[in-house]
Amino acid sequence: NATTSKMGSVEAELWNIFTYYTLHGNALDPEHLALTQLVQLSRDTQMLDGALVRTPLKKADVELVFIGQVKSRNSNSNQPSGNIIEKLTYNEFLTCLMKLSSKLYPESAKINIETAFQQLLMENVLPLASRRNPKSVDAILGDGEVRGLKRYFKESLKYIFEFYASSGRESERAKSGQKTLKRGKDFDAMRKDTTSRFKGVNKSMSPPGSSNNGSEGGRRHMKGNSMSSSMSYQDYVRFASDFGLTSKVLITMIDIGDIYMAGVANATGTASIRRLHFDDFFEVLVRISLASYRKCGVGNAMKLRGLLLFLWRQIQTSISQSVSSKSVAS
Repeated sequence: NATTSKMGSVEAELWNIFTYYTLHGNALDPEHLALTQLVQLSRDTQMLDGALVRTPLKKADVELVFIGQVKSRNSNSNQPSGNIIEKLTYNEFLTCLMKLSSKLYPESAKINIETAFQQLLMENVLPLASRRNPKSVDAILGDGEVRGLKRYFKESLKYIFEFYASSGRESERAKSGQKTLKRGKDFDAMRKDTTSRFKGVNKSMSPPGSSNNGSEGGRRHMKGNSMSSSMSYQDYVRFASDFGLTSKVLITMIDIGDIYMAGVANATGTASIRRLHFDDFFEVLVRISLASYRKCGVGNAMKLRGLLLFLWRQIQTSISQSVSSKSVAS
């Protein structure tokens, strides 16, 4: 119904606000909000300014609520002191906003805390906070030429996807003390298998077998996937670093993080960042190509071809050596 839809929209906006500030605080850790970013949010939404409210907060008020929330969580956790995170999760962020609302709107809080919280959202946070604004790429993913590129390069891209997904699984097993499984393909084998297919990316406008009337049946965004493999945010950052996407392509680490979360967006909001499945990974590549070549006056499919060519060149030059050196170091 309309109420459920509205609540879902508010939740999605709050998630986009939260992840905007986490990314700008530390693009390597978008699931946790630092104190400096909560203070910045308070400034942006005029919680510290008397222009909107009769009883503006002080910076110390925000700091006390933040520290109190972190201490409360740590006192209830059984984690060793070295593993304590001095940042807020998404749910803890909402709890802090609720506590701040009672200080900012004490008259509304006398009615109930939910009324004060709603007033804070409606008058401060939702209209004034900075946020991520992911755009839909469904129409681009449904384009016949883009679908043709996906079909033609699917096996090669799956090798790359599987390599980083399996690397992440092995790393997690190692940290937990579990026995690691031997990876089916090392990077040199993946490089050899992908070389011949990627060579075709720069030969023509359309890859062999592509057609604007492809039979893929439109875009199927994978919230669940028959493939067991999935790529975590850390796996994805490692992929972006190995392929030089932030150093040689015109996008930043914040862009990289924003693109990942746009590729796994949940319209009803979420308390954590979902892992990428293969179809999500392909959507992320499309988004990277659009961001990287945004100033180029060419079609979307050509931008994707440009990115695929860039990836192929990276495979031919520096990637194998980079991964090999990391393996030796570890």
